[in-house]
Amino acid sequence: MKGMAKCRNLRISLRLGGDPNEHGQRQGEAMEKLAETLPDDAHYVRQVTALGDRRTVMASEHIENADGMRLVRAGASINRELYDKLVRHKLLKPLDSSLNVDNPVTVTTLLHEAKSLLDREPCLAQIIEMTPHQEPMRVLGAVALNEALSFKLTVCHERAPEKFKHLLRVALASVFLGDHLGLGDGELVELASAGLFHDLGELHIDPQLFAAPRPLSQAERRQIYTHPYVAYLILKSFSQYHPASVRRCWIIMSGSMAAATLAACAVQRLTPWD
Repeated sequence: MKGMAKCRNLRISLRLGGDPNEHGQRQGEAMEKLAETLPDDAHYVRQVTALGDRRTVMASEHIENADGMRLVRAGASINRELYDKLVRHKLLKPLDSSLNVDNPVTVTTLLHEAKSLLDREPCLAQIIEMTPHQEPMRVLGAVALNEALSFKLTVCHERAPEKFKHLLRVALASVFLGDHLGLGDGELVELASAGLFHDLGELHIDPQLFAAPRPLSQAERRQIYTHPYVAYLILKSFSQYHPASVRRCWIIMSGSMAAATLAACAVQRLTPWD
């Protein structure tokens, strides 16, 4: 009975894009407080400029600081040599919106990488085969990618390939879960989008913290805890992902209920919500 109640709550949560219980509300309030300790963009700027040493990254428009001073002219190449100049200033616009990269991540890239992932991971492939009504790969192919998020996914693909694979796993598993819960086509695409983008905030955090061979300090943990809120802010600025996909990010970011239900369904092949 408890399992059935959890599944029903999860269905409500996914449809409304919010957590159905008081605990989730308290978590949301805690996330808002974390906004006061959001990391600056120094780590992300380092990732972007490092990418420019391996791939052709160019300014698609003038990059200006908050006072309107031009820092980088349109058409200029972006690489590590520009790191100090970019990181010293508060930029007028998010860096992603002013850059282009050769061979960016596209929906075709997502499908190719997802297919490779399924070929290498039989357990994930089995979960996808168990999706009763919708084909997760088809749903993933319907995700809308604007240029800014395509660029950010490219940074993730090149600079943090394991994280990129994790995003694909969560997107596909979310479709499996949402399909079992009876979500419609549009809702499944929104859920896949939330799964695909949910951890992009980690690109703005010191990567050394995720591999630290020691206990993290309270300040370091607090910095890591901000990454879902950073992802929320990223998606919130794009109308095609807000509010539905942004709200559904809550479920992906919380994760515990979804993960437990997903595991139960995958292992036992049960549909306790019926």
